Amino acid sequence: MGVKYEYFLAETDESAAQMLETGPTDGVLGPDPVTELVSLEAILKGLDPSSDEAMLLMSRPGHGRTLANDGTDSVMILGVLDEAVSLIATAEPDRITSAMQPWAETEELAGRVTAAELAEVTEILRALFERALVANGGVYVRLSL
Repeated sequence: MGVKYEYFLAETDESAAQMLETGPTDGVLGPDPVTELVSLEAILKGLDPSSDEAMLLMSRPGHGRTLANDGTDSVMILGVLDEAVSLIATAEPDRITSAMQPWAETEELAGRVTAAELAEVTEILRALFERALVANGGVYVRLSL
């Protein structure tokens, strides 16, 4: 049994938190926003995803913040930092493409997914992130076990 990460848009943290029980109707499945997405962010910033500098990305204020929790940690709503959303949404397509193989080789993902599979997921996530920038809303993740 794995963890499911559903990315979705919401206007506010409060409206995102309301998705705890029902889940989003238009959620997009994606990577773990706390570790795996940060690895992509590090690569796009030109960092080695296993470097100390990349690890500092996980200690930014608001990173992996929990907005709602079912009390057992089986279902949670997490926020995605606007900085990560903007970086991924506005990255040049060739930069995204060149990041897929190094991302697939990170400790979190190695042997679990291919660069081609990550490219498919990233294309869908980028579209969601672009919509967030246009709508001036936030990106959130409903984590469920």
